[in-house]
Amino acid sequence: VDAALPETNNELVSISRDRRRLLIRSVSDRDAGAYAILDRDSQQLRYFADAMPGLLPENMSRTRPASYEASDGLRIAGYLTLPGHLAEKNLPLVVLPVGKFAERMDQSFWYVSQFLASRGFAVLVPNTRGSSGYGDSFRRAGEGEWGRGMVRDVADGARWLIAEGIADPSRVCIVGWYRWGGYAAAIGPTQEPDLYRCAASVNGAHDLPQFVADSLRYVEERVAIDETGLYSIDVQAISPLHQAEHVQVPMLIIQTADNVFVPPQHGRRFARRLENLNRDVAYIELEYGGEEIDNEDGRRQILDALEAFLISSVGTD
Repeated sequence: VDAALPETNNELVSISRDRRRLLIRSVSDRDAGAYAILDRDSQQLRYFADAMPGLLPENMSRTRPASYEASDGLRIAGYLTLPGHLAEKNLPLVVLPVGKFAERMDQSFWYVSQFLASRGFAVLVPNTRGSSGYGDSFRRAGEGEWGRGMVRDVADGARWLIAEGIADPSRVCIVGWYRWGGYAAAIGPTQEPDLYRCAASVNGAHDLPQFVADSLRYVEERVAIDETGLYSIDVQAISPLHQAEHVQVPMLIIQTADNVFVPPQHGRRFARRLENLNRDVAYIELEYGGEEIDNEDGRRQILDALEAFLISSVGTD
């Protein structure tokens, strides 16, 4: 399969009962994914369907590996998507932390990065310390660092792109995607008031003490919380809800009502707290979408709101 499809990452999705036909999914940085059926008897690979029909790879932007040095010298990897229709200079930048507990992102197509790049933004997805896939010592470097080193790793990525001349220092925003990612976007401006011009959090953990307490209900979540070291630190000191007075930039908060891991109360309370502090905040709550926004309507609403918010905050080229 890899020989027949050399420029994509290929995986076995399913297999027939007689094990003669295999369903293969192929994906790349610019291809959202195509499915093909491999007939083992004829040795023919036949196209079956596209994962996201209508998104042509030639219209998408390239995503390339990125590597930079954090402020304490640790090497951080990630992925950089640049708008293919613009010069790679002084672009508005979105740093995009993602994940439940800083799971590693890869180079595969991601609709959020591609959407933002199509609107003229440079997009950096950093795999901060604590991310899986880089060895045990790198994962352990994230213990107790949710609101410290991991958040600095995101900011250091933005500073690296500014130093490289790719990002415009006056147009840097942070956008976080669920749990840890959304949390990082909410806490980031409290620690980097001179770096970020705006922040958007999607399904983020905003009330960190409540998030830790709720995790006790789930075995897997309890293990993850323990591994991150959140049980052993003062989480209120790094909780967006409890540090809201330090937010000085426009903020967009988006929650889904059917998210069982980070219930919408996180976003509601955080938005209300910011409103009471007379901060510039917008709150959107979707009825459906789950934690990772797995429905088309939810994704469309979020991307539309995100585009309007970013353009009003920092503009675009």
